[in-house]
Amino acid sequence: VNSIAFHMNQMVRENVPGLTRLVGVEMAGVPLVAAIGTKVGDIHCVNGGYIPSVPVPYAYTRSLSGGEKPRTPEEALEILNKLKIDKGYGQKELVEGTLRKGDVLCILDDMTTDFGSKLITKYIIEYELKRRGIERESVKIDDVAVVLDREQGGEKGARENNMHLHSLIKFKTNGIGWLEDAMHHEEFALITDYQNNPQKYQNPEIQKEVLERAHSLRG
Repeated sequence: VNSIAFHMNQMVRENVPGLTRLVGVEMAGVPLVAAIGTKVGDIHCVNGGYIPSVPVPYAYTRSLSGGEKPRTPEEALEILNKLKIDKGYGQKELVEGTLRKGDVLCILDDMTTDFGSKLITKYIIEYELKRRGIERESVKIDDVAVVLDREQGGEKGARENNMHLHSLIKFKTNGIGWLEDAMHHEEFALITDYQNNPQKYQNPEIQKEVLERAHSLRG
């Protein structure tokens, strides 16, 4: 965790010009953004030198109230459009933490698949800016940073929404190869197939077969 926090801290500061604040995506992104945002100190580098890590202010999103978690950006927009903009005391904030005019934000999460959840987070931030009376045009929300890009449409989704995706590890390109020697050959073959054919594994019968086989391999 310490190493991941350091390298993520470096990545966002190097790739997001003028960065003022990280915004973690609810659940997995919350402890991650706290670790990255508060990372302070030096780490020994491969060239024998030291690179400092610098704390970055952070906030994080909260879940939308009133039912299931939205599965698509369109569902999220529908929910947000129905919410009453109320600036009064006690109103539940959808972003926990400070947002300011002139902020340059970077959305942060553990991984991305098709970019949908990151777009939902952007919509939540935009709602909260409006609720707090901050002009949308005064805040940049153009960047997303993740530890793992599963390379299943995330970069394409970012481009289509005029955003930039930064990832520490590209799973299909690098990550899966690093795991091969540590896994049973059937597990490795299964994960590789899933990466290349994710829709195949939406079938409940195939999911059941995979679970049964995984249990047998693990004893």
